[in-house]
Amino acid sequence: GAAAGVVAGLAVAVLGRTEPARAVVAGVASAVAVVLLVSVLGEAGYFGGLVIGLVASVVVGLAIDLIVVRRFREAPRLVLTVATIGLAQFLAVGSLLIPRLWGSGELVAPNKPFQMPGSFEFDIGTTVFHLDEVVAVVVSVLCIVAVAFALARTDIGVAVRAAAERSDRTAMLGVPVARLEAGVWVVASVLAFVGTYLQAGILGLDLSTGVGLRALVAALAAMALAGFGSIPAAVVAAVAIGILSVASGPAGGHQVITTDIVMAGVVVIGLLARTARRRRADRGEVSSWKLSVDPQPVPAQLAHLPLIRVGRWVLAVVAFVAAMALPSVLSTSQDFRAAMVASLAVLALSVVVLTGWTGEVTLGQMALAAVGAAVTSYATVEWELDLLLALPLAGLATAIVAVLLGLPSLRWQGLFLAVTTLAFGIATVGFFLNPTQAEWIPRDQFERRPFLGVWDLSNDATMYRVCVIVLVLCLVAVAGIRRTRTGRVLRAVRDNAPGVQSYGVRVPLARLTAFALSGFLAGISGGLIAYVNEAYDVGTFAADQGINVFISAVVGGVGSAFGAVLGAIVLDGSRHFLTGAWALLPSSVGVLVVLMFLPGGLAELVYRIRHRLLLLVARSRGIELVRADVASEPNAGDRAEARAHPVVRADPDQPLQVDALAVRNLDVAYDEVQVLFGVDLDVRPGQITALLGTNGAGKSTLLRAIGGVAPVTAGAVRLGPADLRDLEPDEIAARGIAQMPGGAGVFSGLTVDENLRVAAWQIRGDADLVQERIEAARQRFPVLERRAGDHAGDLSGGQQQQLALSMALITDPEVLLIDELSLGLAPLIVEQLLDELRSLRDTGTTIVIVEQSVNVALSVADHAYFMEKGAIRFAGPAADLLDQPDLIQAIYLQGTREALAGPGRSTGPAVVGDPDRITVLPDDHQPALEIEQLSVTFGGISAVRSVDMAVDPGEIVGLIGPNGAGKTTLLDLVSGFTPADSGSVYLRGVDIGGLTPSARARAGLGRSFQDARLFPGLTVEECIATALERWIEAGDPVTAAFRLPAGQVTEAAVAERTHELLEMFGLGALRASRIGELSTGTRRMVDLACVVAHGPSVVLLDEPSSGIAQREAEALGPLMLDLRRNLNATLVVIEHDISLISSVADRLIALDEGAVVTSGPPAQVLDHPAVVASYLGSSPETVNRSRAMPSAPDPLSTRGAP
Repeated sequence: GAAAGVVAGLAVAVLGRTEPARAVVAGVASAVAVVLLVSVLGEAGYFGGLVIGLVASVVVGLAIDLIVVRRFREAPRLVLTVATIGLAQFLAVGSLLIPRLWGSGELVAPNKPFQMPGSFEFDIGTTVFHLDEVVAVVVSVLCIVAVAFALARTDIGVAVRAAAERSDRTAMLGVPVARLEAGVWVVASVLAFVGTYLQAGILGLDLSTGVGLRALVAALAAMALAGFGSIPAAVVAAVAIGILSVASGPAGGHQVITTDIVMAGVVVIGLLARTARRRRADRGEVSSWKLSVDPQPVPAQLAHLPLIRVGRWVLAVVAFVAAMALPSVLSTSQDFRAAMVASLAVLALSVVVLTGWTGEVTLGQMALAAVGAAVTSYATVEWELDLLLALPLAGLATAIVAVLLGLPSLRWQGLFLAVTTLAFGIATVGFFLNPTQAEWIPRDQFERRPFLGVWDLSNDATMYRVCVIVLVLCLVAVAGIRRTRTGRVLRAVRDNAPGVQSYGVRVPLARLTAFALSGFLAGISGGLIAYVNEAYDVGTFAADQGINVFISAVVGGVGSAFGAVLGAIVLDGSRHFLTGAWALLPSSVGVLVVLMFLPGGLAELVYRIRHRLLLLVARSRGIELVRADVASEPNAGDRAEARAHPVVRADPDQPLQVDALAVRNLDVAYDEVQVLFGVDLDVRPGQITALLGTNGAGKSTLLRAIGGVAPVTAGAVRLGPADLRDLEPDEIAARGIAQMPGGAGVFSGLTVDENLRVAAWQIRGDADLVQERIEAARQRFPVLERRAGDHAGDLSGGQQQQLALSMALITDPEVLLIDELSLGLAPLIVEQLLDELRSLRDTGTTIVIVEQSVNVALSVADHAYFMEKGAIRFAGPAADLLDQPDLIQAIYLQGTREALAGPGRSTGPAVVGDPDRITVLPDDHQPALEIEQLSVTFGGISAVRSVDMAVDPGEIVGLIGPNGAGKTTLLDLVSGFTPADSGSVYLRGVDIGGLTPSARARAGLGRSFQDARLFPGLTVEECIATALERWIEAGDPVTAAFRLPAGQVTEAAVAERTHELLEMFGLGALRASRIGELSTGTRRMVDLACVVAHGPSVVLLDEPSSGIAQREAEALGPLMLDLRRNLNATLVVIEHDISLISSVADRLIALDEGAVVTSGPPAQVLDHPAVVASYLGSSPETVNRSRAMPSAPDPLSTRGAP
């Protein structure tokens, strides 16, 4: 057992440090390589077979990379996971067919040993160790040590880990990601083969599906117990699991099913016993196990047309009639298979609820269906219940089991839950619901009882029609739930759990609700399967079938109920109408083909066709289907306007410069949405060029296009005589172009020093030079030396910006592209960075900066471009841009400010001093928010130290301080997203320290996050409706599914309030736009609308000006005053724009190193020597980032509330 466990540790080494979704297929790839060599073992011998197997595994690894991985490099992890599973099944078909084609079928007999020649053995007590076991342990340990050392200590290993986290960013640093990935897959395939070959000498070779799944569960269980982070810990866990597996299996005198039970228990108990990590990087973690997009809604301009509304119903009726008439063209045996497919389609709907909506990966739905089948069989045989009663009973019983299965998801999501459900599936069919163990389950066939005592179900055609009716009812119920509160909340939890908690949603309850709904549907499906089979057949619910159900849903389109049903019909139908090993082909070749061309599944093809038809309808009616978000990336409908608009040139007589970097007639498009339109850009050598513009104008996209990571559809990018357009990102970086992406430039899972090592890839051959550049980065930013061994994800946002810039500078590039230089940075740091840029310019470096603050950009830039809607609007000397006030103006936030300028709600007398600051105090003067001795540490670092703070009702308090001072962490402590080590938090005199984030939100504490990420998969309308959670009294899934009056009344009230807020904030035209499609400024506006919808008494705002254009930032000051007035709320605001925060705050509190430095009126705090020295600096441009420019009129000069 120990020897087998050490060999299993090889699988852990394969999976442990790569992106888990990319390694599913490695074990099966090695199994095929083993089959190839086993077929010639009779002539080649043990060592000859070993050589042939090694060669075959190299070929298989390269083929996997070339055929699959490269095609899915940009795909979501969920899609890539399914693609690798599809390839695994394809290779499994090969493992069954190839030996038979060579006439060597007997070579794959179960437990056939492949022992090493020789008779060496020794004893330890009563245990005899043979040569195969000794060699297996030695070789495995050596391989594990080598892999662990390479990943942790070598430049290639660190680069591999970086690429697994973010391949595009890794390529920007000059790392050849494609070659690295090919090498990783070769090593993974070789290691997996070696492990399988060595294990075959100990336990024999068994290529059956059950053995493969048990091996996968064992490896994943070891990784899960180690937290998917530590190879040594995972190897130790693998050895322990190996001993348990052998001891509880046939070798230990037990049955295989005992091993299944032990494995399931180890996984569940181990995960529940693990303590959640206390790291900053883990706090904002959201599920990445989700589909790229949900189905797009019909455009609002067309949704109410009679043709569209009637057409939907006509198509639905036609599809239902066709489905009901299908038995007339099928044979009797085909009727049976069709009924089975309809039953599995209901099971696919359960995957939609759990994976598509909630983002939880489930591989054990067949086991839940087995629960429903067992209950239905028992109720039919023992209680003689009608199907109408047996099915709901089966659904309820399965829902209870699903909730119990979902309990680990309250602590761990993603791959952790996938391991749990897969282990549950194996244990369920092997023991819990195996009739040989569970004697209460009827073993014999039973007759189908007449439906409602009238319809005879003995005929398969009639049974099929009943299954179709149940499927339609489930579809209607799922559609109803999706459109109402439950559906919105589940999808919001998937996108951003902290965000939805800030509106009062109980995330644990929401997740368990998803499991209950999914379990109910799975139980219904299982009951139908039992009735179709006229028996409880445990083989139908094998664990590998659970993986097939998951594949079917994803290939169909797991974000859509229609897509999941379509996937079940196509894949499950083909599997049921094919026989033998060929039945695996649809879920292997079919999966790969579909996902290569349709990453969104089969539903994507249907929705594309629907989109084309809607365009035809719109053209015939003269309706323009263009994006209403004028500050977001434009689509093809903006092409003519973008190209026709003249470019203002301040120096029209000066010839174009092409010596350094030139962009000509550049178009960029993501899928069908065009972002850049004919952009011309000339960057003068040795100068700083500023790229300015409105939010969503395409500035960052232009930098990405130059760097080779944005899809260029037309035009040219040249560096001197070299054409860059067709080069890979790493080749562009090798030519001297370095890029600092805005807001996401570091690898959070790597340490600070490892980030710098990856950035130094191009000069890694000179160790002394690398160390010299790293030391220079540490001198430039001392925090990088203090935090050298900490994960980059544990740094504050500003500290991550410092690290990202250091990574861009470490190779001394010829051209430096910087996106959002001042994003999240303290004024002093920005001042230092500007001085650094001037020094680089003076030494000949060409620099392009994208910057939202015009003041900051123009303080350093020689030349400027201004962009709007994907096109250049101005080009010329930077100073001349101030003469174009019509270009630099607020678009959205001015409208938002006007929306909030209406009469506010007042609960007490107004205390008026400075007319710019209005404070509303109740008679008892009780603080709205009070903090006492609040402290927390992360990894031994004190993030917040004994902070005391009291905020009066109606007061606006600004939090300022250097990057890493603990400002955001303090808001996390107050709002409950980070548990405090000590201290208390009081909201209106009530201690809320023990409440969850959602409970604090329901009590009246609001939170707006720095990036205004919200919920990318929800529409604007759905997002605002979700923010109304605090005021929703009824919204359970039962009333939604059955359209009960209580639910209809609630939804009507939600719709009415949502419509009011959409109109108030001028968002009506964007109601059907997804949050993920909007620009930062527009998302900020939606975020403020959500704050108003939530209606808190205390609002915590984290850098509201972050990422928005300067003139929009100028509108924020009056807007916050109006927000305070409209909601009668207290505001606590983190802000680095000193001119903004000092214009609205009644009081400033300065933090540094987690402690309060000083507090008081803004003028007093800003004059404090410690604040000036450690935070402000002396540059007026970096301190006053949003102060109105002297050459431009200030239309928003409205300080003070009316």
